[in-house]
Amino acid sequence: NLGPIGYYPAWDGQVSKCRNDTNVPDYMRYNPSNWVYDDIDSCCERYYPWDKDNCIVESGGDQSATYTSKWFVNHADEICEMDCPEDVNVTCGGAVESWKDTFDSAEDCCENRLSWVSASYCASQSKKETPTGSSKFYVNYEYERCVQDCDSSANATCGGIVTQSHVVLHDSAEACCSDKLGWIPTEQCQAESTNTATTYAGSNQWYVNHKLGKCVQDCTGSSPCGGLAFAWDERFTSSGDCCTNKLWWVDTSDCILT
Repeated sequence: NLGPIGYYPAWDGQVSKCRNDTNVPDYMRYNPSNWVYDDIDSCCERYYPWDKDNCIVESGGDQSATYTSKWFVNHADEICEMDCPEDVNVTCGGAVESWKDTFDSAEDCCENRLSWVSASYCASQSKKETPTGSSKFYVNYEYERCVQDCDSSANATCGGIVTQSHVVLHDSAEACCSDKLGWIPTEQCQAESTNTATTYAGSNQWYVNHKLGKCVQDCTGSSPCGGLAFAWDERFTSSGDCCTNKLWWVDTSDCILT
């Protein structure tokens, strides 16, 4: 009997495939227990473990049975995709290559395989959802304030969606200001970062404005306000104390901003 006897490896160098036909090599036909299997899955597992899913498909098996619905990385697009047919769902990336690791969630995949991308941004992109950000605070050195991780069109405190994981996020504006903008008075930085700057008028104490060479008040508005003091500015409860301690060589009439 030279008919088919089961599935055997088609080592023709073209594709990963098991066959069940009459072309069984003699050394396999006469020793089937070592070479031949009753089903496609077992044959592909034995002979093509690195490309098993593709082997099952090429051998005429059920393609849907090869998908796991787990997540795997797509480095080219810097997202994670699901191991499922591409026409089933927008998150599907087709069959995962056998050498790629798979994960139970997009979040796990992003964290482990795209660690340089912001975790929340990567997960949103992978799930084809509109990124909303974490609403935490990060520093904007150009404007010397902290902004929130959210779409800049959402509200005045949003600085845009964080896309890179190296950006340090803070739970509050106060923590961000303290950690990243320590040279700016905390109250001032916090007020500007939360869009409440108009309600912060400074301490009304006195300090030296070295550009003007005068003692001024820590406030905004007309004289004697000289703008908000910096963290390193020594402040005094009265203009007299400021002049005596800081500008003792200047005549009192010229010491105070008027």
